[in-house]
Amino acid sequence: MLRENPNGRQCLDMKDLRELTESSLSKTLKISADKLRSLSQKAPLLYRERKESKKSGGLRLIEAPHENLKSTQRNLLHGILDHLPLSDSFFGRAGSSAIQAAQLHVNKPMVVTMDIKDFFPSVSSKMVYGMFRRRGASQVVAKILTRLVTRKSHLPQGAPTSSCVAALVLSPAIHDIERAIKSIGVSSFSVYVDDVALSGPVGLKRIKETVVSIFERHGFRVHPAKIRVMPKGMNQEVLGLAVNRGLEVSQSFQAEYEQKVNELGPSHPTVKGKRNYIDSVAKTHKSA
Repeated sequence: MLRENPNGRQCLDMKDLRELTESSLSKTLKISADKLRSLSQKAPLLYRERKESKKSGGLRLIEAPHENLKSTQRNLLHGILDHLPLSDSFFGRAGSSAIQAAQLHVNKPMVVTMDIKDFFPSVSSKMVYGMFRRRGASQVVAKILTRLVTRKSHLPQGAPTSSCVAALVLSPAIHDIERAIKSIGVSSFSVYVDDVALSGPVGLKRIKETVVSIFERHGFRVHPAKIRVMPKGMNQEVLGLAVNRGLEVSQSFQAEYEQKVNELGPSHPTVKGKRNYIDSVAKTHKSA
C-alpha cells in the first residue's frame, strides 16, 4: 500500500518485499512500468566516472549516476529501501548519525574499531540480488532492483542507494556478530557504512578474530592495518571523535580538516562537510 512519508514522498508501507510488484514499484518510483524496465536495462551505462584521493593513499573510483537514474534511485531509497528493517547497530539512516554511533563508546574500558576493506566494490550484484530475494522480492522484481542499484557487478560509490543497499547486504553478518559478542558482555556495537566499533570490558579484545572471521564468512574483508585495539589508557577514537571522557573531535581529525582547508580552500564541499561535523560535535558536547 502506498502512503506519503513526512517529506511528502510516496513510499510503500511494508517491512519486506513480498508484496512488491512491477506495478507498485513503478508507482513508487514515479515512472511507468515500461520506462522502469527500459531504465533498468540501461542503468549500468548511465554513470560518469572520476577518481578521488584516499585519505590512506591511492585513488578511489567514484561512479556518479546521471540525473534521471539518480532521481529514480532517490525515490527507491526513500520509498522502499529506507523502510526495510535493520538492526539498531546500524547508523547513518535518516534519524541517526556518526555522532550518535560514536556516543555509544564513550568512557569504556576497551574500544575496538575496524574497517571493511573496499566496501562498496566488494558488494557484488549476486549478493545484492540474493538480499532482495531473501527480503521477499520475486525474481523479476529482484532483477530490476539489482540493475537499478549496481554497475559492473558491484555497488557504485556515488549512487544514493549504495550505503543503504550495502547495509542490507551486510545485515546477516551483523546479526551473527551481535550473537557472538553478546556472550562476553560487549556493551556497545555500531556500524557506520564500513566503520565498525565495539566497546565494553577489557576482555573484548579476545573476540576480535571472531568478528573478522564472521565478516569473511559473509564475503567481506576487514582491512588488517586498520584494526585498532584501544584500552582506556590510550587515545580512544571512533569515527574521528575522541571518546575517552566525552565526545570531542580527535587531534587526527582536526589535523586532517586543517590540511584540507589548505589544499582545497574553506568553500570546498569536502571542507564544509568536515566543518559541519566539527560544529555538530561541539553542539553535542556543549549540551551533554
